[in-house]
Amino acid sequence: MFLINPVHGRLGDDAAFSRCQEINSGRLIDFGKMNELAQLVRELSGVQVPSCRPFVGDGAFTIESGIVTGWYRNVFEDNPTTLYPVHPGFVGREDPKILMGKKSGIDNIWVWGEKLGIELSEDEALAVLKEVKLKSHDLKRVLTESEFMEIAEKVRGKGSGA
Repeated sequence: MFLINPVHGRLGDDAAFSRCQEINSGRLIDFGKMNELAQLVRELSGVQVPSCRPFVGDGAFTIESGIVTGWYRNVFEDNPTTLYPVHPGFVGREDPKILMGKKSGIDNIWVWGEKLGIELSEDEALAVLKEVKLKSHDLKRVLTESEFMEIAEKVRGKGSGA
């Protein structure tokens, strides 16, 4: 029998161990517990996992890019592995989180508008996108929902002559 000595995060990397999330054998490991285990190791060891670490990094299932958000809108529900090698739930994660920032596109606006119950015309959505990109660039970070709502309300107010 072949045994695997998995390691979460960076612990043991120098000892030639394989990271658990990089082992390709679903029969030996319950991947649904991977995120939970990674969080526990993180808490107990104090070692932070890079945000971009496959499957267990905090940013592993986030999308800021407008084009990728478009793919998400078009295919994720029916074909999630078009975007990711596995469905986020397979490794104990929630569905992808769409971010709003300077790399966002019109699809990000539609996703957030739907999530927050904000109806925008196409012209309003384009104006919101322009303001989102400017604000995100100035703040040097992605925006919060309240910042997005503030922008959307400002743009909608201008459109009604207020």
